[in-house]
Amino acid sequence: MLLAVGGYVGYLVWETYYAIRTVGVDREVPPGESVKDKPKAFLLLGVDSRAKTGTLNTDVIMVAALNPATKSATVVSVPRDSLIQLDGYKQQKANQFYAGFLRSVKKTD
Repeated sequence: MLLAVGGYVGYLVWETYYAIRTVGVDREVPPGESVKDKPKAFLLLGVDSRAKTGTLNTDVIMVAALNPATKSATVVSVPRDSLIQLDGYKQQKANQFYAGFLRSVKKTD
């Protein structure tokens, strides 16, 4: 049993290492555009899709900002049930916008 668990953990470590090594693009970042020089922000979404109902909502919505000058990171969580009103869209919960965006992208393809 211990050997099986050890083998599985080794497999997971190998897969993680391989995934990290293959992610990204092999091109040089222009001067001043590196995350080491310029603040960057990221949108993090945790997606929940259900084939039975056809729903696709975001369970987790977070914005992360990295600032190299202060060597700090700020993460803000947006409550998924927050009501949002945007021009051109009906008022809806924050977690419904992602599914609507994907539907609009599929229509234009």
